[in-house]
Amino acid sequence: MQPRVSMVMPCYNKVEYIGEMFDSIIEQTWNNIEIILVNDGSNDGTREVIAGYEAKFRARGFETIIIDQQNAGVCAAAKAGLAHMTGEYVCTVDADDELDPEYVATLAGFLQENEAYDFAVCDGVRYTGSGNQKQFQTFNPSRIADDDPYLVERWLFGDFTTPPWIYMIRTAYFRKCRIFETYYTQIATGSHEPGYIIPLLAYGGKFKYFPRPLYHFNFTETSHSRFDRFERAQQYCDEYNMLCAIAIEALPAGIADFGRKSLLKKATAISNLVRLYILADKMRIASDRMTSILGNIVEYANDLFSIDPPMATRDVCDRGAYSLFKEMQYALYGRGEKGRVIVCRAVGTLSTANVARLACLKGTHLEQTEFWDVGDSDALMQHPELSGITSADTIIAMWADKPKCTAETIQILKETGCILILFPELWTSNRKSLPIAPCAQLPLVSIVMPCYNKLDFISSMFNSILIQTWSNIELILVNDGSTDGTREIITDWLPKFREHGIAVVVVDQENRGLPGAVHEGLKRATGEFICQVDADDELDPEYVATLAGWLTEHPEYDWAVCDMLYVYERRVVYHSYLANPATPEHAVFSHLAESFLLYKIKEPVHEYMVRAEYMKRSGLLENYFSDVRRTQEPQYVITLAAAGGRLKHIPLPLYRYMQNDQMMSIRKTYEDFREYYEQYFVIVHKTIEGLRAENRNIFSYMV
Repeated sequence: MQPRVSMVMPCYNKVEYIGEMFDSIIEQTWNNIEIILVNDGSNDGTREVIAGYEAKFRARGFETIIIDQQNAGVCAAAKAGLAHMTGEYVCTVDADDELDPEYVATLAGFLQENEAYDFAVCDGVRYTGSGNQKQFQTFNPSRIADDDPYLVERWLFGDFTTPPWIYMIRTAYFRKCRIFETYYTQIATGSHEPGYIIPLLAYGGKFKYFPRPLYHFNFTETSHSRFDRFERAQQYCDEYNMLCAIAIEALPAGIADFGRKSLLKKATAISNLVRLYILADKMRIASDRMTSILGNIVEYANDLFSIDPPMATRDVCDRGAYSLFKEMQYALYGRGEKGRVIVCRAVGTLSTANVARLACLKGTHLEQTEFWDVGDSDALMQHPELSGITSADTIIAMWADKPKCTAETIQILKETGCILILFPELWTSNRKSLPIAPCAQLPLVSIVMPCYNKLDFISSMFNSILIQTWSNIELILVNDGSTDGTREIITDWLPKFREHGIAVVVVDQENRGLPGAVHEGLKRATGEFICQVDADDELDPEYVATLAGWLTEHPEYDWAVCDMLYVYERRVVYHSYLANPATPEHAVFSHLAESFLLYKIKEPVHEYMVRAEYMKRSGLLENYFSDVRRTQEPQYVITLAAAGGRLKHIPLPLYRYMQNDQMMSIRKTYEDFREYYEQYFVIVHKTIEGLRAENRNIFSYMV
């Protein structure tokens, strides 16, 4: 029998959305759920909706508890619900969000089968609107590991996103963390995240992270974490800081001693100052107020790190509060054994910005112990003392002018176990610093995009390319005879791409169909890595950096594949490249053969990043068949798989496959289906004819 899951839901004036959350609970594939609804003094009809669904919940077999109380805030409402939990596992959800049908089954099912684990965590997606008007956007994946000793610090700094509702917790561990006893409820408008998550992480329980967006977060104008006025944002940040400090202070000495508590409080104070700065920046408040906030951050840094002479606000303005924030994070993350802290600089020099950065580290475990005068990666690799680097050491690379730290260098340093921190001076307000080689040293990635009559969608894809964190991109746009204004949109976007350093090649041709457009784009690609995307989809900001970054750091791999999200009007479905995550890499060829030829799994080509040298070696371009108009997937993936290259599966949903009525894969009539499959198997047969004999026999048998 399935163990009971207690699901606690605070409810306050959510009449417009709560029905959709209730429907998503009823659709859960887990059958033993205790629903605890706390009506926190709603006056908009929310209570009546609750009453209408009570019978539906009971008909579904879900135990239902309804608590009515005067409005006391989300913290008090959550605590009131947690007091009534009787399940073996517990989770909390928001009344205006939604759940994937597998939310409970995935998280609770894992805990049921793995008793050594204390809780499980998933990812989520954000959406705005309701009904058929929803628009989805992925969270940054959490990417957390249970062996990370600085989980609380990283959460306080916002290094990973984990709101309470993506946790499923074993009740015994929940009680061990004393979350209920220490829950602070005296702030009616405050967040209940700190009192919930800080003890959950601080007690060091073992957990499983699922990089699947099982929780759908409603990011509407009514969300308490969105602000229409700066004063409201400032109040929220102040209250959040206080709630974090209260939760930290409540930790027992055996979990966090005085020193660690002091460190955590400093971390949350800095984090909330920077949070306020970011919110103010987004709200475009007056520059004098921005400068005032930045001055507070600098003043706090001067006091915290005893900087002498103290930094001035102008020292930070040159490189941004976000960059300063990162240096402060490095300084506050402690570690056990301390070795040398080596600052690599161009011979005898440091820029003004880097002098200020080092000042932030003074008096911390990252204060430099020595300087190495090396101007680039090659000089560092030849340094006579490099062989003495150990896992206790830290190397801080501060090359002021066109820094050169190649992926090969980084890999060599990683093998020593040392900590490597890169401070390349490439920071701007529009681009992120990358944890690998900076701009000029990043391999070029060619993104091929066929475009045909995508006027309503193409700007969303363009914007998602613009915010990629990889900074060396070549975009090849093949306008396949569009007649709806798509070509004019392409022209409008060209200056934006060039402003961000993205090289653009535009190819105009008469309409030849999808395979012909893709083939034309692939022939023009000059990058070290190649991928192709659809004009009506969207990319996660880390799509290129994750896939190309892996191939850069692992030259033994020929191509990489991520997971994806199918985004419909009303819901999001997670799609994994591997039906069985345990599939060994040597089985990739047979897996793809089965997927395409037996049509068990359809693998869209957009999930793949391919090394250009491997694509050429596979013979794909020479044997590309473009006489059909509808589909191209079999020849693309089967040809690459047949070449025997090593493929890396990265289980993160980095590609968003947007479902709409204009999609070529939408087949509405029998004739549409027949035409599609006739063309599909024409391509399959043509692809097989171009393969090596040994592979041709395998495929022919499957066909």
